[in-house]
Amino acid sequence: MPTALGRNEHLVDAARFSEPDVVVIVAHRSTSRSRAVETLRGMKALGVERIYYAGNGFASSRARRSVPGTLLPPDLLAAIEVLEREIAA
Repeated sequence: MPTALGRNEHLVDAARFSEPDVVVIVAHRSTSRSRAVETLRGMKALGVERIYYAGNGFASSRARRSVPGTLLPPDLLAAIEVLEREIAA
């Protein structure tokens, strides 16, 4: 499974060419949440169907309002289990 770290426009460009099955975007701080949401919206606009997000930047319900995708559990092992099930589906 390819991974990428970087600026949101680069991630959307990478997804445009690689056509990923699953995308996970993480915002560890509230200050990075708006860029993460912009990236999530870009992935949705590309037609990526399985979009997930995680991190403390999305801890409050208000921070998750109108965010495309599915919130992963805060526990890393639980999040991995969710993704493994999704990838196997």
